[in-house]
Amino acid sequence: MTRRQLIKRNVAVVSALAGSGLSAAWSQKPGPKHLLLMLSTADMLAEESCAGFKSVLPADCCRTSLPPPRCGKQVMVLPSVRAFSRAYIRPLRVLMDQGAWVIWERAAGFETTVAADELLGNALGIAIRRCVRVKSNEYVHYRWPATAMVRAFHQVSLLNCSADEMVAEYDGVPVAMKRAYGNGGLILLGSMLGPGIRAGEPQALQVVQALFRPSNL
Repeated sequence: MTRRQLIKRNVAVVSALAGSGLSAAWSQKPGPKHLLLMLSTADMLAEESCAGFKSVLPADCCRTSLPPPRCGKQVMVLPSVRAFSRAYIRPLRVLMDQGAWVIWERAAGFETTVAADELLGNALGIAIRRCVRVKSNEYVHYRWPATAMVRAFHQVSLLNCSADEMVAEYDGVPVAMKRAYGNGGLILLGSMLGPGIRAGEPQALQVVQALFRPSNL
Protein backbone atom coordinates (compact mmCIF):
# COMPACT_ATOMS: atom_id res chain seq x y z
CA MET A 1 0.00 0.00 0.00
CA THR A 2 1.40 3.41 -0.96
CA ARG A 3 1.63 6.36 1.46
CA ARG A 4 -1.20 8.18 -0.36
CA GLN A 5 -3.44 5.11 -0.23
CA LEU A 6 -2.74 4.71 3.49
CA ILE A 7 -3.58 8.36 4.18
CA LYS A 8 -6.77 8.09 2.10
CA ARG A 9 -7.87 4.99 4.03
CA ASN A 10 -7.24 6.68 7.38
CA VAL A 11 -9.21 9.77 6.38
CA ALA A 12 -12.08 7.56 5.21
CA VAL A 13 -12.15 5.84 8.60
CA VAL A 14 -12.13 9.19 10.39
CA SER A 15 -14.97 10.46 8.20
CA ALA A 16 -17.04 7.37 8.90
CA LEU A 17 -16.57 7.77 12.63
CA ALA A 18 -17.53 11.43 12.37
CA GLY A 19 -20.78 10.46 10.70
CA SER A 20 -21.64 8.01 13.44
CA GLY A 21 -21.11 10.51 16.26
CA LEU A 22 -18.20 9.91 18.58
CA SER A 23 -19.00 12.30 21.41
CA ALA A 24 -19.09 9.45 23.94
CA ALA A 25 -15.32 9.10 23.61
CA TRP A 26 -14.86 12.40 25.40
CA SER A 27 -16.47 11.12 28.59
CA GLN A 28 -14.02 8.24 28.91
CA LYS A 29 -10.84 10.21 29.63
CA PRO A 30 -9.47 13.75 29.35
CA GLY A 31 -8.27 14.69 25.89
CA PRO A 32 -4.75 15.86 25.08
CA LYS A 33 -3.89 19.53 25.12
CA HIS A 34 -3.39 19.63 21.34
CA LEU A 35 -6.15 18.27 19.11
CA LEU A 36 -6.45 17.67 15.37
CA LEU A 37 -10.16 17.96 14.58
CA MET A 38 -11.41 16.41 11.35
CA LEU A 39 -14.68 18.33 11.11
CA SER A 40 -14.53 19.39 7.47
CA THR A 41 -14.97 17.49 4.21
CA ALA A 42 -12.17 15.01 3.47
CA ASP A 43 -10.30 15.39 0.17
CA MET A 44 -6.75 14.88 -1.08
CA LEU A 45 -5.61 18.32 0.08
CA ALA A 46 -7.10 17.74 3.53
CA GLU A 47 -5.26 14.42 3.68
CA GLU A 48 -1.92 16.10 3.03
CA SER A 49 -2.58 18.86 5.56
CA CYS A 50 -3.83 16.43 8.20
CA ALA A 51 -0.75 14.26 7.74
CA GLY A 52 1.50 17.29 8.11
CA PHE A 53 -0.04 18.50 11.36
CA LYS A 54 -0.33 14.98 12.72
CA SER A 55 3.43 14.49 12.32
CA VAL A 56 4.11 17.16 14.97
CA LEU A 57 1.25 16.36 17.36
CA PRO A 58 0.76 13.58 19.96
CA ALA A 59 -0.29 10.18 18.67
CA ASP A 60 -3.72 10.46 20.33
CA CYS A 61 -4.49 13.93 18.94
CA CYS A 62 -7.11 13.04 16.29
CA ARG A 63 -10.79 13.61 17.03
CA THR A 64 -13.94 13.68 14.94
CA SER A 65 -16.10 15.67 17.33
CA LEU A 66 -15.66 18.79 19.41
CA PRO A 67 -14.60 18.45 23.04
CA PRO A 68 -17.25 19.25 25.66
CA PRO A 69 -17.48 22.70 27.29
CA ARG A 70 -15.06 23.46 30.11
CA CYS A 71 -12.33 21.41 28.44
CA GLY A 72 -9.67 23.89 29.53
CA LYS A 73 -7.00 25.65 27.54
CA GLN A 74 -6.72 23.29 24.59
CA VAL A 75 -5.33 24.08 21.15
CA MET A 76 -7.51 22.72 18.34
CA VAL A 77 -6.31 22.50 14.74
CA LEU A 78 -8.89 22.46 11.94
CA PRO A 79 -6.88 21.51 8.82
CA SER A 80 -7.85 22.53 5.28
CA VAL A 81 -11.32 23.88 6.07
CA ARG A 82 -13.56 24.36 3.04
CA ALA A 83 -17.03 22.89 3.73
CA PHE A 84 -18.00 23.41 7.36
CA SER A 85 -21.17 22.74 9.32
CA ARG A 86 -22.94 25.71 10.88
CA ALA A 87 -23.67 23.49 13.89
CA TYR A 88 -20.00 23.67 14.94
CA ILE A 89 -19.69 27.45 15.07
CA ARG A 90 -21.52 28.18 18.32
CA PRO A 91 -19.79 25.35 20.27
CA LEU A 92 -16.43 26.55 18.95
CA ARG A 93 -17.18 30.06 20.16
CA VAL A 94 -18.11 28.74 23.60
CA LEU A 95 -14.86 26.77 23.78
CA MET A 96 -12.85 29.84 22.76
CA ASP A 97 -14.61 31.99 25.35
CA GLN A 98 -13.62 29.41 27.97
CA GLY A 99 -9.94 29.41 27.01
CA ALA A 100 -9.46 27.21 23.93
CA TRP A 101 -7.49 28.36 20.88
CA VAL A 102 -8.63 27.30 17.40
CA ILE A 103 -6.17 27.17 14.50
CA TRP A 104 -8.39 27.40 11.40
CA GLU A 105 -6.50 26.57 8.20
CA ARG A 106 -8.44 27.82 5.19
CA ALA A 107 -8.27 25.40 2.26
CA ALA A 108 -6.58 26.67 -0.88
CA GLY A 109 -8.05 26.43 -4.35
CA PHE A 110 -11.67 25.60 -3.55
CA GLU A 111 -14.63 27.82 -4.42
CA THR A 112 -16.70 25.91 -1.84
CA THR A 113 -14.84 27.74 0.93
CA VAL A 114 -17.39 30.53 0.41
CA ALA A 115 -19.89 28.93 2.80
CA ALA A 116 -17.23 28.51 5.50
CA ASP A 117 -16.10 32.10 4.93
CA GLU A 118 -19.67 33.31 5.48
CA LEU A 119 -19.76 31.44 8.79
CA LEU A 120 -16.52 33.16 9.83
CA GLY A 121 -17.96 36.53 8.91
CA ASN A 122 -21.38 36.12 10.50
CA ALA A 123 -20.27 34.43 13.72
CA LEU A 124 -16.81 35.88 14.33
CA GLY A 125 -16.71 39.09 12.31
CA ILE A 126 -13.79 37.95 10.12
CA ALA A 127 -13.75 39.00 6.47
CA ILE A 128 -11.89 37.34 3.60
CA ARG A 129 -11.02 40.05 1.09
CA ARG A 130 -10.14 37.81 -1.85
CA CYS A 131 -7.93 34.90 -2.88
CA VAL A 132 -4.77 35.20 -4.93
CA ARG A 133 -2.95 32.44 -6.77
CA VAL A 134 0.78 32.38 -6.11
CA LYS A 135 3.82 30.89 -7.80
CA SER A 136 5.94 28.18 -6.24
CA ASN A 137 8.82 30.59 -5.63
CA GLU A 138 6.75 33.10 -3.64
CA TYR A 139 6.76 33.35 0.14
CA VAL A 140 4.60 34.41 3.07
CA HIS A 141 6.34 36.48 5.74
CA TYR A 142 5.46 35.35 9.27
CA ARG A 143 6.01 37.84 12.09
CA TRP A 144 4.56 35.61 14.81
CA PRO A 145 4.92 33.14 16.50
CA ALA A 146 8.28 32.90 14.72
CA THR A 147 9.93 35.16 12.18
CA ALA A 148 10.10 33.11 9.00
CA MET A 149 9.67 33.20 5.24
CA VAL A 150 7.36 30.28 4.43
CA ARG A 151 6.82 29.10 0.87
CA ALA A 152 3.27 29.96 -0.25
CA PHE A 153 1.09 27.00 -1.17
CA HIS A 154 -0.95 27.36 -4.37
CA GLN A 155 -3.18 30.19 -3.16
CA VAL A 156 -3.35 32.71 -0.32
CA SER A 157 -6.38 34.39 1.23
CA LEU A 158 -6.10 38.12 1.83
CA LEU A 159 -7.68 39.06 5.17
CA ASN A 160 -9.14 42.15 6.78
CA CYS A 161 -7.62 42.63 10.23
CA SER A 162 -5.82 45.22 12.34
CA ALA A 163 -2.06 45.57 12.35
CA ASP A 164 -1.98 44.13 15.88
CA GLU A 165 -3.88 41.02 14.75
CA MET A 166 -1.75 40.28 11.67
CA VAL A 167 0.72 37.43 12.10
CA ALA A 168 1.72 36.88 8.44
CA GLU A 169 1.63 38.87 5.22
CA TYR A 170 1.94 38.40 1.50
CA ASP A 171 2.96 41.42 -0.58
CA GLY A 172 2.17 43.66 2.41
CA VAL A 173 -1.37 42.30 2.94
CA PRO A 174 -2.42 40.10 5.92
CA VAL A 175 -2.84 36.39 5.12
CA ALA A 176 -2.85 35.06 8.70
CA MET A 177 -4.26 36.60 11.84
CA LYS A 178 -4.77 36.07 15.55
CA ARG A 179 -7.88 37.34 17.33
CA ALA A 180 -8.88 36.87 20.96
CA TYR A 181 -12.38 35.72 21.92
CA GLY A 182 -13.03 35.59 25.64
CA ASN A 183 -10.21 33.69 27.35
CA GLY A 184 -9.08 32.02 24.12
CA GLY A 185 -9.20 32.89 20.46
CA LEU A 186 -8.80 32.06 16.80
CA ILE A 187 -5.77 31.87 14.52
CA LEU A 188 -6.85 32.00 10.88
CA LEU A 189 -4.31 30.71 8.37
CA GLY A 190 -5.03 32.12 4.93
CA SER A 191 -1.92 30.36 3.63
CA MET A 192 -1.79 26.63 4.30
CA LEU A 193 0.95 25.23 6.55
CA GLY A 194 -0.02 21.55 6.79
CA PRO A 195 1.03 20.56 3.25
CA GLY A 196 4.32 22.40 3.73
CA ILE A 197 5.09 20.37 6.84
CA ARG A 198 4.19 17.19 4.98
CA ALA A 199 6.56 18.19 2.16
CA GLY A 200 9.42 18.79 4.60
CA GLU A 201 9.49 22.59 4.41
CA PRO A 202 11.59 23.59 7.48
CA GLN A 203 10.13 27.10 7.73
CA ALA A 204 6.54 25.78 7.86
CA LEU A 205 7.60 23.35 10.59
CA GLN A 206 9.32 26.18 12.48
CA VAL A 207 6.13 28.27 12.55
CA VAL A 208 3.87 25.38 13.61
CA GLN A 209 6.20 24.20 16.36
CA ALA A 210 6.29 27.76 17.70
CA LEU A 211 2.48 27.89 17.61
CA PHE A 212 2.29 24.91 19.94
CA ARG A 213 4.61 26.34 22.57
CA PRO A 214 2.72 27.00 25.84
CA SER A 215 4.14 30.51 26.02
CA ASN A 216 2.45 31.49 22.73
CA LEU A 217 -1.06 30.12 23.30
